[in-house]
Amino acid sequence: MMKREVYKFTTLWNTSTGFDKSEEASESQTEALRIVIDDSLTKSDLKTLSEMAAAFDRVRLVFKSHHKEAWEGLADFESLVGIQVGELTATEVDLIPSSVTELCISLGKLGDALIDDLGKFKALKKLNVAGDFSSISVFEGFPMLESLFVSYSKKLELASSSVFSQLRSLRLQHGSLSSAPNIDSFPVLKNFQTWRCRNLDSVDWLAGSPELRSLILGAQPQMTSLPVMSHFEFLEYIMLEQMKGLSSISELAKAPRVKQIQISEMNHIPIENYQAFVNHKNLRELSSGYSSRKKQNTVNEIVGLPPVKGQPFYDIKEF
Repeated sequence: MMKREVYKFTTLWNTSTGFDKSEEASESQTEALRIVIDDSLTKSDLKTLSEMAAAFDRVRLVFKSHHKEAWEGLADFESLVGIQVGELTATEVDLIPSSVTELCISLGKLGDALIDDLGKFKALKKLNVAGDFSSISVFEGFPMLESLFVSYSKKLELASSSVFSQLRSLRLQHGSLSSAPNIDSFPVLKNFQTWRCRNLDSVDWLAGSPELRSLILGAQPQMTSLPVMSHFEFLEYIMLEQMKGLSSISELAKAPRVKQIQISEMNHIPIENYQAFVNHKNLRELSSGYSSRKKQNTVNEIVGLPPVKGQPFYDIKEF
């Protein structure tokens, strides 16, 4: 039987236990729909799903199946905006409507060859890609791209003469860089986020960016110092998690417009560091990186601010 539930602002239909088209839909509904599709669905089931999905403004399909029959039903989903699938194949690329604006995929062994096949998606705004490819320049064929999340790329070349004029969010996770990025390639970047990315020893290259508003760094033990934060003039949100190479975080207080600072799982930072945030002109919320509730309360008393109402790094959803 198909289960349906409201997940934040997205309604979820999970077909993993089969699909019963006689089941009445729940009255609780959002504007966006995500459908998890597995091997059990027939072509008739997919047709019925597409008819029911017509009531939603935005539909995303999460494929757990590579059966051709499931993919041939894509054209029936009129409000389709996104596809999520592991080990995407060239044949499946051909079946995805070129009008989709979001892709969450893994490249498998195809790498750059599959990226070339994705060139048909000129309207693509959001790309979440796992796997190896040679350089970030392979994405310059997506002129509307606003969000790029790259994971498990072993030797990613980020230094590029390409300019991503629409890219507002760049996220790197579980990979390795062969070169540092060039901020000139990202003139409107507002959010940069990284987690366990080897050979990324510094974020100095972001300094002076006129658009950067959010900086999120996690599990980068090779980073032993912070950049000169006074150069991050427009930064509003900072999150550090498991940054064990840092012995001090007081430099963060020099970011002139920062409003929220969230430190997590960093028990090694001396509590005296938090004195630097007292009377900061724009800071409104601060969470310390201590597991001890007593220490957390002490820090909030020192700075006279409430903790950030944020979320753990691993709970930041993309698709």
